[in-house]
Amino acid sequence: MRLAGQNGNSRSTLDANYDNFGPHAGFVYDLMGDGKTVVRGGYLIGYVPLITSAVGVGTDRLTTNPPFAQTNSQVFNFQSPSVRVSDGLSLTTQNPNSPTGDVVFEPIHQPTPYSEEWNLDVQRELPGNFLLDVAYAGSHGVHLTGQVNLNQAPPSPSPAAGRSRIDNNVNNVEALLNRESSISHALQIKVQRRF
Repeated sequence: MRLAGQNGNSRSTLDANYDNFGPHAGFVYDLMGDGKTVVRGGYLIGYVPLITSAVGVGTDRLTTNPPFAQTNSQVFNFQSPSVRVSDGLSLTTQNPNSPTGDVVFEPIHQPTPYSEEWNLDVQRELPGNFLLDVAYAGSHGVHLTGQVNLNQAPPSPSPAAGRSRIDNNVNNVEALLNRESSISHALQIKVQRRF
């Protein structure tokens, strides 16, 4: 287990890429020169902040790993009290090098997730105060963050207990890996009448 700021690790434990290039370009052209037919288009590359594309909730962050988070419980008998508030609660701290329960894993070297988006749009003014708008829009997500349990037991007819790939003391090793992708294409047609 790598701990931030210890044993030569950076304080963030993740490499930041400051060389990402995110262009945004667009155009508008009056096709006929009469103001009745307009062509618009655009393209951009936008970056998703590291490890937030699949997260956004506290359960998917490194801060949920021991020793930063742990569960302690104690049963109190109010009929015959045996513990006083002044005694405090005994809280045990888990060793981060021997975790139990669920663990989140994020590799230090991952490509930055990004999205490419593009569109082409034609608008035409029609008689009767109508407007016809026909557009194509597309997007492509690259290196998107996905989740996989690295400690999942391999397939077998026997029960999964004791057959974990990494460690039987750990339930899930939830890996957040930037290896997913997405693609979207859309045709958009709109007829609008102005009053």
